[in-house]
Order: sequence, then C-alpha cells, then structure tokens
Amino acid sequence: ARTADGREAAGRLVDLEKQSSRDFGRVTSEVQRMTSLRHANLCELHAAFVSRGELWLVLQLHEAGSCADILRLSAPSGLGERAALAVVREACRALSYLHSLDLIHRGLKAAALLVDAAARVRLSDFGLAGALVEFGERRRKRETFVGAGQVYWLSPEMLEQTAGHDAGVDVWALGLTAIELCSGEPPHAGAPPPQLT
Repeated sequence: ARTADGREAAGRLVDLEKQSSRDFGRVTSEVQRMTSLRHANLCELHAAFVSRGELWLVLQLHEAGSCADILRLSAPSGLGERAALAVVREACRALSYLHSLDLIHRGLKAAALLVDAAARVRLSDFGLAGALVEFGERRRKRETFVGAGQVYWLSPEMLEQTAGHDAGVDVWALGLTAIELCSGEPPHAGAPPPQLT
C-alpha cells in the first residue's frame, strides 16, 4: 500500500467489536500517542480511520519486520554483538525522546522494535505507554500497569505493583531486550513466567 504522498505503508486492522474495554482503551491510547509523537526512531502513524466497525491504522512500512521476527526466522541464537548494539543504540534514542516528554513506553522488547529495508530501527507498540504528567501536574511515578504478556521484560517494581514505577522500567526492559537480541530469547524464557502481584 502507498500513502497519498507515495510512501510505502503497512496496514494494521483492529476489529473494534471483538475488543474488550481494556483492549479498546489501549488501542485508543496507542493511536492518540502515535499521532502526537515525531522522532526518527519511532514508528510513524500515517493515518487512522474507522470503517464498518474496524479500526484501520496506516503505519510506516518496516520490510524486515520486528527484531523478534528476525530472531525467530533468521537468528534464533541471537543477532551478534555488533547488530544487537546497533539496535540498542536506536532504542536508546527512542526512549530518550519519550522520556524527555515524560512518557514511559512500558512495552519494550524485541517484538516492539521494527526494522525497515535500510536497517533503521524504530520503536512501536504504544498501547501500554504511560504519562508522568497528567492534568498539568508532574507525577514522580505511575501507579498502575496491566501487561501480563510482557512479564519477562518487567522490572521488579512493575511485577510487585506496590510502589509505582518511573522511566527506569524502560531502562530495565532495554537491558533485558539487549540480552534477548544477543541470545535469541529473554532471560528465564524457559521458566514459568513470573506472576503479577
């Protein structure tokens, strides 16, 4: 597919009628965040529209897929140190931008890092992102999080859900993602997943 200005694009289709209220809220939040964010290391949302109960997202094309796809299909034992370092560097740039806006991604993992044909890396999947500024007031920490599918990348404070969390959770997830990129899977992937408390 191509955008009106001729750029190649990818599509993502969300059946709104099959979404739980929590999932619908995540999709809505993701669309709102993506329309307001502009950075070379973030996946760009070209357009979003609803047609016949379906939400259509027109996104920047990433021909190589996600880093998780690359690991699964081409490098099951890891990318190698140089390639992993290049991905981590680009992820750091994306996180630095988000954190400068008082946003926490909270969903960083290889599956959220997309790669285009020129090997440029962009962070995607903003459905779990949280703001440290709400109603004009800066908050030191976020208090809530629901992300059961992310447990291997969660920091201890997110697993415990007792003291709140800040941008440090993205740094933790980045470290685990670096291990995932180098080894092909996150730490403890063979063990039973930790439980959210």
